[in-house]
Amino acid sequence: GFGQLHWRGDPGSGRVVLHAPGSAAELVPIGGELALELPGHGLSDGFADAARIGEGIAVLTGALAALVPHAVSITGIGASAVIAAHLAPRFGRAAAPQGPVDTVWPDLTPDIAGSHLARAWAMARAEVAFAPWHRVSAATARAFNPAELDPQRLHRRVLAALRARHVAPLLAALSTGD
Repeated sequence: GFGQLHWRGDPGSGRVVLHAPGSAAELVPIGGELALELPGHGLSDGFADAARIGEGIAVLTGALAALVPHAVSITGIGASAVIAAHLAPRFGRAAAPQGPVDTVWPDLTPDIAGSHLARAWAMARAEVAFAPWHRVSAATARAFNPAELDPQRLHRRVLAALRARHVAPLLAALSTGD
């Protein structure tokens, strides 16, 4: 009754990866596991308004029950580690978070001047060079492969951020457990 969720990879692998809020399944490097998209992200349907965590977990639970008969590990990238921990009792064990759990999200509300596009592009670039992305300094600089700054890769990341709906409320709910 929800709609459709985008996924990619191997449902029979027993390993599930949830992308970070504001990202998309297409950006998860696949090494045999199943990448499942969060509701309201990428090519997946979303809720009309900001849903509570429980509603999103119910949708993901139904999708995993249909796709993955025997998951043994669920990994959440960034703040999705909280969602993985909620799903783990039914489907397997939750792995440690991949990357920092960042709850800051820029305002990507479209405006007539297009400044939301510049903010999305700046965030995508900063995510490559700094952890967390919004604290730009020598102390937060991280080593990276120059290929991570490939314009096509950054473009896919920007599109994922612009497609994502209700990210700020989701991050707030994940940080408080609501």
